[in-house]
Amino acid sequence: MSSFRPEFIDTVPEQAARWRRVVVGERDGKSVVVIDEAECPFQMGVAGALGVAVTDLWKTFANPECDPTGPDSCSMPLSFGPPPGGTVVQMLEWPPDKELFGVSDPAIAKAATNHRTASIDVVYIISGEIYAMLDEEEVCLKAGDTLVQRGTSHAWSNRRNEPCRMLAVMVSATAFKTRR
Repeated sequence: MSSFRPEFIDTVPEQAARWRRVVVGERDGKSVVVIDEAECPFQMGVAGALGVAVTDLWKTFANPECDPTGPDSCSMPLSFGPPPGGTVVQMLEWPPDKELFGVSDPAIAKAATNHRTASIDVVYIISGEIYAMLDEEEVCLKAGDTLVQRGTSHAWSNRRNEPCRMLAVMVSATAFKTRR
């Protein structure tokens, strides 16, 4: 199994969706909108993965205080998965395998993206279609489907001709000691 650890770059794919982000907080004891961005600025491309875009919408560190006057946690650098003890909410755009790898071959997609995270990930498919490739099987996820990924080995393969857009909520967890 390869250890897919993307290197984030400032170049965002041209066709990538730009996500509006509204953050509610508190001022003078009243709930108010503290951030309203037409395009969330915390978006990056991935080196060597043409067309992949990742946007951090929110992030927590450790067990955060629910502070409605606190700073914007997304101003920290993008990272692969949540910070230790924290969470991250990301929008992911995954291009077709043919664009990403130059060929539409699930074996190449699996070899290139197979990884395991120390997190519990809830991934909601917004549009498009993508295969979650596991050790011994795969499942096709379509718009409206939700995958709960619990620290297992997995890879992604988009066999369609349009990008797959996903919302991922990743919660830091203690790494599972495999029984194999």
